[in-house]
Amino acid sequence: LDLFFSALAYLGELDDTTEKYIGYIQAGLTAETDCQPIDQETVKELKPLFYNNEANVRRFLREIMGMPPNNITDLVNQWVKNKRITNFGNSRKGVLWKILHKARLYSRSRQNWNRRVF
Repeated sequence: LDLFFSALAYLGELDDTTEKYIGYIQAGLTAETDCQPIDQETVKELKPLFYNNEANVRRFLREIMGMPPNNITDLVNQWVKNKRITNFGNSRKGVLWKILHKARLYSRSRQNWNRRVF
């Protein structure tokens, strides 16, 4: 794939948006999200859902910035399975959606969230 994208770049067919998306795939982030500050209020609200582990909250927020909504819910499911996000009282169903939606990190409806998060 690197050779393919190098050829496209050489031909001038690769625009700035595509390069950022490729970087997102390779690094898990976009150039824009690397530089975006993490909202302290969001971190504070999320911390109890991440077993009070602020480092995991920050890592999660960095990972989901710029991520498509379906990938966010897949990541939430994986983190619940790996015991990084609490499953207590189904908090990941309502509380987590509310915080991410309010912070404009997850744009879809709560109904969509609940269908995708186990």
